[in-house]
Amino acid sequence: MKNIECSFCGTSVPHEEAKGKFVAGPGVFICRDCVDMMIDIFGQKDPKWRERTIKALKAIPNAK
Repeated sequence: MKNIECSFCGTSVPHEEAKGKFVAGPGVFICRDCVDMMIDIFGQKDPKWRERTIKALKAIPNAK
């Protein structure tokens, strides 16, 4: 199978190892490290946004 690659930083892992490590969108994948960095950057200005975002991300089911 193909590797899954982060659309931001280029981190790549085999498809079978990607579960729980990436957020997927239409034609894009974002790795956990990039998501964490984005939360830190945007959360600095609005701590409540950070809390809401983390809660929303935890509600996303893992890909099967």
